[in-house]
Amino acid sequence: MVPASLDDQPAYGPFVEMAARVAGAEAVSLLSTYWSCGDLHELRGAVTTAGLEVREVRTHAGTARFASPDELAVTEVEASPLAARLDREQYAAIRAGAREVLAPFIAPDGTLAAPLHGHLVAARVPPS
Repeated sequence: MVPASLDDQPAYGPFVEMAARVAGAEAVSLLSTYWSCGDLHELRGAVTTAGLEVREVRTHAGTARFASPDELAVTEVEASPLAARLDREQYAAIRAGAREVLAPFIAPDGTLAAPLHGHLVAARVPPS
């Protein structure tokens, strides 16, 4: 199972786009490594190229929960090389921007429920 591509992430896609507006285009590659295997066609091809027989492919919709949009921003930035490249103003702008772009996913109590899509590929070694 791998996360779907960034384009298929209703919360994370806009977050990364906003971070790139603040920190520059390099932020996209620094924040999007996690999503790099998410192209379903490429994933299926990689499994087949490895000599496996694809039995089933499913996309699963889940939810990543955070205490706030700031917590998502801190988690994503600190888990990437982007953290070392930001100045204080950029980091503050990314946190503020997260509150804005993630607003549709914020509950009345301020918690965040960010949709998270992943692909599951079930495969096996073909019978000989």
